[in-house]
Amino acid sequence: GGHINIDLKPFEGKPRELARFLTLFHENRNVISFMFQNLNRGHAAEALEVTPRLAEALREFNGTELELKRLLYNERYFNRRIGRKTRNVQVDMSAYFQDVIPAKHIHQDFDMKNPHDPWRPQFRVEPHIRKMEMRLFDAPLDHFESAMQMKLVRALLNTALNGTGELSGEIRGFEYEKMAGDYEYATRELERMCRQIGLEVGEFKLFLAKAYAQANITLSSPHYKSFTQKAAEKRLHIITGVWGEALQNERSKSREIRTTGRHWRSVTTPEAQDFLERRIEAVRQAEQLRLENRPSVNTRRALKIGVNCREVFRF
Repeated sequence: GGHINIDLKPFEGKPRELARFLTLFHENRNVISFMFQNLNRGHAAEALEVTPRLAEALREFNGTELELKRLLYNERYFNRRIGRKTRNVQVDMSAYFQDVIPAKHIHQDFDMKNPHDPWRPQFRVEPHIRKMEMRLFDAPLDHFESAMQMKLVRALLNTALNGTGELSGEIRGFEYEKMAGDYEYATRELERMCRQIGLEVGEFKLFLAKAYAQANITLSSPHYKSFTQKAAEKRLHIITGVWGEALQNERSKSREIRTTGRHWRSVTTPEAQDFLERRIEAVRQAEQLRLENRPSVNTRRALKIGVNCREVFRF
């Protein structure tokens, strides 16, 4: 994907404006996701379920930075799904609320590709890095698409920091199927967003049309499965009961914690142990299939580093 990192310096001392930014994003993430997030990237940047309490609190927020940080942590504004990392969300805010994360959850990453490395509740944060990371964007195809992604984010930021219009607080999620089946609805949603954050709708119709065509191709495939379906099949459940409450007070500068050099020392949860055993068994079965595979004599030899592609594909 094409992650857009946003320095939180402009939001220092402005928690209301930061809450406003998140509200603006939630109100428009259906059309933003449709245009710029591939259907098959839900695992890398999951659209979080925003609780009614969080939605209302963000829309009318008038508290302190500490209160906003505690709100985001206690309302679980991070990925809690087994097998995924807490930052695998559309907008990662963990660098912002890192000062109230329980210390036991701050340590070096687990290796998602290593089946013997168990999943655990974990955050990767560094005190000198204060940012929010918009992870939903696909890697842009060219400089123009990259510029338009950034233009959209800047418009959200400008509206959050300088806008005075009332926000509805209405939460929108993934609406790929609805938008792919109703181009007029998708267009209305794009127009609504552009009016709200001061963009020219004509500049983004190209991306809407491209997304519409791509979504219909993807959804029409007999092999297509939504992220929800895939998560259910692989038993990538949301884990509860292990995260605890945010700290009552922020850690002072002298007590700041960084991920680097901190190693996990705890007991694997039953869910994580089950997930680990299933991954190990999957690797064993895959290796067995590789050993038993007998390629047809008509199969072209495998591509390898250093192999001339013209030779490989010669008829």
